[in-house]
Amino acid sequence: MDGFEFIVFLVSGFATAHFLWKWYGAIFASWPPERGQFKKSVLGFLPFVALGIFVFTLLRLAASDVVNDPFFILFYVALGFAWLYLGVVVMSAFFDLFWRDDVLGLNNRAALFAFTGGFLGLAVIYAGSNVGDGPGWWCVVFTGGLALVVWVVLGLAEDGKYQQTTGGLRQPLERFPAGHAVGFLPHESRNPQRHRAHGKNAGRLGAYPASLRDARAGD
Repeated sequence: MDGFEFIVFLVSGFATAHFLWKWYGAIFASWPPERGQFKKSVLGFLPFVALGIFVFTLLRLAASDVVNDPFFILFYVALGFAWLYLGVVVMSAFFDLFWRDDVLGLNNRAALFAFTGGFLGLAVIYAGSNVGDGPGWWCVVFTGGLALVVWVVLGLAEDGKYQQTTGGLRQPLERFPAGHAVGFLPHESRNPQRHRAHGKNAGRLGAYPASLRDARAGD
């Protein structure tokens, strides 16, 4: 391992620790604690599923100099969770899917299914990037990055088809800085409409666009 790989390992380890700390911190801090137990259990289990995918791939399908080296297995696992951190940011920013607000805050089961599929898709993309021999970790990042770009483009194309089919019923996606989109910064600094629905637990109307919210309020 050279000096640059060691720096990548340290950065990946820090990102992994930050990701998991905020992830499980949000799950355990969700209030009331008895609300949405199934969704909390699914979210809590997702990192373990990703870990299993990573370890299986690294032990069975990765480069020959990785499968027999415990340190490089740990290196690529840490890099994988840093990848998931970035992938959740991308998923939130481009697909308007917020695990903390939509799943935990609004107790939205549809958002749970969509986010779970996206999370596991990100894990599989990274695992697939580790298959076979290659000159180094940058090949994993490069091939995974290409796959991630294709994944996002296909998702946006599908979203465009949905918009055409429904006549643009859903409002345009809102863009947030990366740290806000992933749900790891305070709610007040992100979407106040979602924050009101989450923090006050004041029904579901706060999560709807203004036109739909007014119509539902009149029901």
